[in-house]
Amino acid sequence: MFSQIFLFVFFFVLAACTPQSPRSSENTQKDAHKDAQTRPFYSLTGQEYQVRFQALYESSAKSLDEITPSTLPYRIRSTTKFLAGPLGHRQLGGVQKGERITPHLEEAYVEEGHVLVPYTYEAQWVLENNALASGPLYLPLPYSVAGLETPHWKSCTDDEEDHNTWDFFWYFWDPERPGCDHEVGVNYQEVEVLVTASTTQTRLSYPEYSRLIHDKDGVPTLAMTFAFGYVKENSNPDPFRDIDYGIRQFQRFYAETKNTLLALGFEETPIFQSDISEGNQKIGAKFIGSKNGVRMEVSVVAAAGVDQMDLFAHSYARDHEGFFGWFGHSRVGSGFDAEVFESKLKDFPEDFSLTQDYQLIYWAGCNSYSYYTKPFFELKAELDPTGDPEGTRHLDIIANTLPSYFAFNGPNAKVLFNTLLHWDSPTSYQEIVRQIEDIAGNSRAQVIVTVLGDEDNEP
Repeated sequence: MFSQIFLFVFFFVLAACTPQSPRSSENTQKDAHKDAQTRPFYSLTGQEYQVRFQALYESSAKSLDEITPSTLPYRIRSTTKFLAGPLGHRQLGGVQKGERITPHLEEAYVEEGHVLVPYTYEAQWVLENNALASGPLYLPLPYSVAGLETPHWKSCTDDEEDHNTWDFFWYFWDPERPGCDHEVGVNYQEVEVLVTASTTQTRLSYPEYSRLIHDKDGVPTLAMTFAFGYVKENSNPDPFRDIDYGIRQFQRFYAETKNTLLALGFEETPIFQSDISEGNQKIGAKFIGSKNGVRMEVSVVAAAGVDQMDLFAHSYARDHEGFFGWFGHSRVGSGFDAEVFESKLKDFPEDFSLTQDYQLIYWAGCNSYSYYTKPFFELKAELDPTGDPEGTRHLDIIANTLPSYFAFNGPNAKVLFNTLLHWDSPTSYQEIVRQIEDIAGNSRAQVIVTVLGDEDNEP
């Protein structure tokens, strides 16, 4: 019994992630109001807000003359990204990329040999439903990154070996962690987060299943890829034999999908590394069949010796498949950023391009709401700036706002697989989210699942 509990706890904590100041004089939540935003979204356990706070940035400059105004917002962002730590560690929510930093240089002053610059921060966040229930929300925020390099800084971050590094310090930092030697008023400040508006939630919406069916050589085709990642990178991977816990989810999902589809008369063909990049290792399979006159292609693949961004680019921007799902580390800040994908579009236009065909992405990694939603909508919007200025007409995204866990990857993938397999019996986004969150809830975990882009979907 003890060994079973130990194994559950060990695997459960493998999250799919790979980092005294003056308080605001404004009133707290008294000023909050429920204005509708232009881009609705949906979540069962979270709410999207516009937020704002006032804070101080401690510059390395010794005098005001040394400050370069044009680079100041960028430098301040090196500290505000540390908000990911307490928001995630305390199970509160996440920040959407695109925050607005407004330095107030006219109020800057020198203290103890450093320039202190007041600034205003504004952004869009998703917070879990009870985050504001007990009153104003206060969060720790560094004055500077350099000020966090203390003798016991490693006690302020996650103790997982791969996470306990300076590169990922920003993602896991929280001075509430036991043994952390960071002090309020010295290394960090407590900022009061003010809610200024909340996003209107869609009550009932559906993926546009018929628009996921694209023409392929004159044949209506619903193509989808379910891609899985390793917990630990393997220099000589064999995804059908490896015992890595992330790849066990691939093996489980592959076996279940194979049994279902072969029973329906689908045919299986192997997928090799060479189909994506280089190498001869088999990394997955494609199942091909038909349903109600529609050709269906279901690819189940592992990021084994193949970069996960290449898997995404080949599905989404080479084959222009209707659906892509990623189940593994998000690798925020280590090569899986949306900007890396954009560079592929620019550097290899003969291989990769965007399409105005409608597509659905499920990013089941860690806090994908923060980093992989807004940039992809913006890229879609560039294709049709007049007819689709928000980029939501041709794209929907299901994302996480709190870290998911590898233990849920196979079951979560199955939810989307069953939904798409039965595309002719539509399942709502609200039901999809409920099923995914129930999977986590049954293990006493919280995963805030969000749906974006569905507000303009046809019934």
